[in-house]
Amino acid sequence: MSKNQRSERLGTEKISTLLYQLSLPSTFAMLVNALYNIIDTIFVGFIGEKAIAALSIVFPIQNILAAVAVGTGVGASSYISRSLGANNKEEANRTISQSLTLFILLSMIMIPLILLYLDPILTIFGASPAILSLAKEYAGIIIFGSFTTFFNMIFNNIIRGEGNAKVPMNSMLIGAIGNIILDPIFIFGLDMGVKGAALATILANGISNIYLIVFLASDRIELKIKKDCLRPNFKIIKEIYSVGSTNILMNSANSIVIGFMNNQLTPFGDKAIAALGIMLKINTLVFMPCFGLNQGLLPIIGYNYGARKKVRVSEAIWTGIKYSTVFMILGWILFTFFPEPLSYIFTRDSELIDLTVDAFRYNAIAFPLIGSQIVLSGFFQGVGKALPALLSSLLRQLGFLIPAAYILPKYFGVIGVWLAYPVSDFLSIFLTYIFAIYVFRVLDIPIYYKKIEKKQNKETKNRES
Repeated sequence: MSKNQRSERLGTEKISTLLYQLSLPSTFAMLVNALYNIIDTIFVGFIGEKAIAALSIVFPIQNILAAVAVGTGVGASSYISRSLGANNKEEANRTISQSLTLFILLSMIMIPLILLYLDPILTIFGASPAILSLAKEYAGIIIFGSFTTFFNMIFNNIIRGEGNAKVPMNSMLIGAIGNIILDPIFIFGLDMGVKGAALATILANGISNIYLIVFLASDRIELKIKKDCLRPNFKIIKEIYSVGSTNILMNSANSIVIGFMNNQLTPFGDKAIAALGIMLKINTLVFMPCFGLNQGLLPIIGYNYGARKKVRVSEAIWTGIKYSTVFMILGWILFTFFPEPLSYIFTRDSELIDLTVDAFRYNAIAFPLIGSQIVLSGFFQGVGKALPALLSSLLRQLGFLIPAAYILPKYFGVIGVWLAYPVSDFLSIFLTYIFAIYVFRVLDIPIYYKKIEKKQNKETKNRES
């Protein structure tokens, strides 16, 4: 298949086939990526619950860094897909070149800034004196080497936006396998503790990046980074962040919420913070199939919207909703009926297990409906309408979750913190549905594509008769 055919098939091939081809590799790779983060926590768990709590404190900072990288990559991917759909390859080439410029600028600005204020940032995110030193050991290395994360996440998303899911899958697998191998060597073999876990992650990302660089320099990619396009182009940067800012703000808001939750759990002890950290790690694993599905949907929606094939856009959305709902129902079953085995993977402490079991069960209450919300947020980004996705996410995180987590513990204790998750989920899901109906109507996209297909088939039969 030629490079042009690979992007053009986004507008012609069967949606379910495209979704399978684009989503399965990224879903599998993201599952492995989430799994190695879980294994990271399992290894650290042998050091003790304070080490798990320390990683839970650092997690929001990692999340902010990842949010900026993923947001940049998703924004660039969306604009590249729309440019290719509109047959504007030069604009797509300029966009991938600008992405390299943004990678350099982000690394030069964010890393020194966070390292300079590391102690107060960790304290704000809930680090108690008992775990501050461990959190600082881990965070120092992770943040210093986060330029490897920036490059990896930005360009994996861009390559996927061209319609190539295999290379991002290979890249993430290389990083995941590398981290799984290096973790025990650095943590136990070299007796580096949490520092070893951080160093293993950075080195694994670096190995993965070498693979990406070789691919980007080859003739196997339709897009090319050009030296004369590296000077900041504010028109393209605006296009990137008009969509990517949604991811950045959504995930940054999530980091603020995690920090707030850590602080809300502080009165209940470091074990409660560790329980939150364990739950969030498995939570990430459960959500990865939906996120991988969304990664596959973005180029399909973006290309077909750019090509004005609106019925295919609708079909892609409903196909995604069907599969994502199945994934999240399976996640609900796992969290509701098997929380004890999940908790036992990380710790043998009975008090920590009890806390984690409650966290799993309450967090999963709204899971069956969340899959559709994720797909609709991806739809907003794919058509370049980031504001609805941004509003529904920010209201969930800041407008619903934080107030609920502030009020409910006063009446239900630590259970109130866990209850805040489903309360905010239900409210934000309802809001997303309202936004989706509005965007469908404004863009004249059929809400349910099968009605259009039936009408077209009927008209065809009438003409033939």
